[in-house]
Amino acid sequence: MQNYMSHTNKIKNIIFLFLIFSCYNIKNAILRTINQYNTRGKIVRVTIPEGKDIKETAELIGKALPINKKTFIQIARHNNMEGYLMPETYFFNIYMNERQIIDTMYKEFTNKITHSMYDRAKKLHLTFHEIVTLASIIEKEVSKPYERRTVAAVFYNRLGQKIKLQSCATVLYAIGQKKLRLTNKDTCINSPYNTYKYFGLPPGPICNPSLDSIKAALYPTNSKLLFFVSTGHGTHLFARNFRDHKKNKQLIKRDLNDKKKNLLRQ
Repeated sequence: MQNYMSHTNKIKNIIFLFLIFSCYNIKNAILRTINQYNTRGKIVRVTIPEGKDIKETAELIGKALPINKKTFIQIARHNNMEGYLMPETYFFNIYMNERQIIDTMYKEFTNKITHSMYDRAKKLHLTFHEIVTLASIIEKEVSKPYERRTVAAVFYNRLGQKIKLQSCATVLYAIGQKKLRLTNKDTCINSPYNTYKYFGLPPGPICNPSLDSIKAALYPTNSKLLFFVSTGHGTHLFARNFRDHKKNKQLIKRDLNDKKKNLLRQ
């Protein structure tokens, strides 16, 4: 009788443990499902367009994620991340902090830059930081993708002939404003980013350029162009000398005046 009772108790214990184990597995399965569902809800899609600087990037991310924008800017600037926060569509977890987001964007940059790109920079006798700096200027100056390599050629030719780059985009970065036209006062600002005042490239990038602009900086077109001026329609007129550059500016001015007259007649 005792053996029977003992055997029965063992069976009961086994059944009890089996039920506990089953419930535990069911509970874990349920929790995993809930966590997977919650994780999907915690992921936020954020698109960073090319040409945004650190401050603008912080603003865009701050609209989608609960970050401290000032902290983001401080960390990014302290680590010299201007130019290295790769424009891309990201999927961030809402619990990521500022440093983790910056690290993710920088990792995207390093993933896209190949060894051959570094080798090409060496052939051009430039550091890769200088390539990114030039790419950032190209990014801000160009609206039409097909003009990237041509604008790059203009800058290389000016650097080679020791002519100031005179990029409006660098001055706008220096003054921290967005303006349609620069004043004489703007172009005289004492900043190492003012390429109207100082020769050569500025000390660092003025925005975070696209991969296409980096490639344009690495592979400019083969030309003798030295000047370009905006048409006001997203494109530019290019010239090999100052005389032709002046003609281009006069053509654009005449075109603008004609449009104003046509508007007044309507």
